This record gives sequence, C-alpha cells and structure tokens, in this order.
Amino acid sequence: IRDSSSTNGSAAETAAATSTTGAADGDSTTSAQVAQMKSRAMVKQSSVPLSATSWSGGVRLLMEVSPLSADGGRLPAQRLVVDTGSSTLAFCQSSFIQEAAYKPTKYISCNQYNPGGSPTGYWGPFVQGQIFAGNLSFAQAAYSIMAEEESMPCTDGMQGIFGIAFQQLDVAFPADQRPDWASGQTTCPQAAGVVPPPLLQKLNSDGSRGAEKVGIYWSGKLGDNEGMLYLDADAELNEHYRESAMLGPAVLGEVGWYDVSFQKISVGDQDFTNFDCSPNQQGKQCIMDTGTPGLVLPEQLFNYATQLIELGTPGASLTFWLPGVSGEAVPLKFDLALLNSMQALSQGGDGTNIILGLPLWAFYY
Repeated sequence: IRDSSSTNGSAAETAAATSTTGAADGDSTTSAQVAQMKSRAMVKQSSVPLSATSWSGGVRLLMEVSPLSADGGRLPAQRLVVDTGSSTLAFCQSSFIQEAAYKPTKYISCNQYNPGGSPTGYWGPFVQGQIFAGNLSFAQAAYSIMAEEESMPCTDGMQGIFGIAFQQLDVAFPADQRPDWASGQTTCPQAAGVVPPPLLQKLNSDGSRGAEKVGIYWSGKLGDNEGMLYLDADAELNEHYRESAMLGPAVLGEVGWYDVSFQKISVGDQDFTNFDCSPNQQGKQCIMDTGTPGLVLPEQLFNYATQLIELGTPGASLTFWLPGVSGEAVPLKFDLALLNSMQALSQGGDGTNIILGLPLWAFYY
C-alpha cells in the first residue's frame, strides 16, 4: 500500500501469484537473475507465516501472536484471524489481563461485526505492550483483551483477531462506560477516538514515510505455513511477487477498510455496471476483506453466475474491473467453475455490499 496524501486513495499494486519464477537452467542464468536470487535469499526479515483453517462455514487465515508476559518471557502464541476488514488486535484469553506485561489505558475496545446478521463482537480493555509474531517484534502495540465476546473466533483452535485495516476502524471508548453484555444488550458506548493499529504502527516506525508496503500470500490450501504476510521491502522481495505479472496499480480507498469500486463486473459475456460503492454508507460498502471466506456478490450477479455454473458454460468467468490510478481498468479474473468447486461464491444482503473475500488471495498476491 502506497501512501498518497495528495489524492483521494492509495495505489494498490496487485501481482499475480498463480506461479513462481525461478532462474534459468545452466549458462543461461544471467547476472541479473543471480543478483535477484541473492536478494531474495535475504528476505523474510519482516515476514510472518500464516496458516489456513476452516471455521464457521469458510476458510480463515491465522497468524500466531504472543504478548510479552509479566515475568519478561512470552505468553503462549495465540492463533489470530488475519482480517483486512477490521483494525483491532484482540486476544480471546481473558487471563492475559493478569498475565501479560503492558501499560493500562483509560480506554476499552468494543467491536461489533456482521451487521444485519447474528450478533458478533466483543469488548475488553485497551492496553499497550510488546507483542511478537514470526520474526517481528511490535513495541508498545495497542491491543485488547476480551472481557466479553459473542460468536468471535475463540473456538476450534482460534484465539482472537488481528485486524490490519486502517486507523479509522480501531476505535477507543471510555473505560468508565464499559458495557454489560451479560444483561443481553450487546451495544458499545460513545466513541472517544481512535488508536493506531499494531501493523500500521509497525510500518510507520520501521519504514520511511510514504513507502510502506504489505503483501499477503495464500496458497489456496488448508494447513500450517500455507501463507505469508510480508512487510515493507519484503513485500516485493519474495518468490510470490513477480513484477512482470503486475496488474494495476488500482485505486484503493483509506476510509478505514480496504475499500474499492468497480467500473463494471463481467459474469460470462454479461456486463453489470452502476454499483454505487460508497464506504461511508451502510449497504454500499465494497471492500477487500481476508476475513470474509467468499467473494460476495449482489443477488442479480450471484444468480446469473449460478445459472452459468449449472449450465456448465465452458470457460465462463467472473471478472471485477477495478478503476486504475490513471483511469485504465484493472481486471481481476476468476474461473467460475473453479470458484464453485471451492465454494467461494456467496450472495450478499440488500444493497451493493460487494466483498472481494479471501478467495481473491488464492489467485492473486
């Protein structure tokens, strides 16, 4: 992600990751390729391994994160859902309130997800302390420890959420207004402000302002070490990034989510337009979200795609045409039959609400 304070959005550089590029055989290996191989051998200084698991009807990417313990060691690593659709890091393990080393704050975190669906969310104290993930250390990270939660990823081997969206979604609430969800009213108090999410805080402290980059790779398979999160220079210096396969750059908003818009969406040979994406309006939010296990389409598009799949239309595809920074279209194309075999298509609710969910990363880095 490039900082672009002079424009309305950032440039999202999207490169294909369906294959990797190696050196040529024998004497055909050039000095440039050797240099590239050496540079890539030095990467992963700023990277975190990711695993993929099935939970609540879909696949989730997980990152292992450990808080600093009160005795100076590390508490057991917790498997947190990597979520570009939210911004708060929150541990399910309530005992960390006593066991972790941190500075308390006068704020709590309170998040409610899945609007219009079953209640999902939590609240808990906001604290500031050191955490560890992969070979990275996050000094003085602002994170939360859940005091009460409902339907959060706190079961089946998952132990919290690591939101990596923008600061606007990392909302803080006064601690003296903490809610009582046990009474059955799962609401949040009046917001007091926002705090910097740990990932963006890390990028701003380690990199030069304006050059921060994030790369997410997923193999499309379940299991440990099936994905990787790369930061800064490592986002381009790894085997999954191929400059020759670059698509974009495409416009990416920074309202809070990784919000996108579409010039059109093609389903087979039919084009659909006028989606009216607006990140600030309920029912019109179009985002890139690793925390959503499918590609979510409006009812009309979903029904048409389903019809093509049922008819077995040869070569039928789904293509999202994102606006490019310079006005050109940036196409993200998917084979419908393959998406169907992955159970990767979902119908959205009322309104626009188009979500490029986790299956996006199975095809593009």
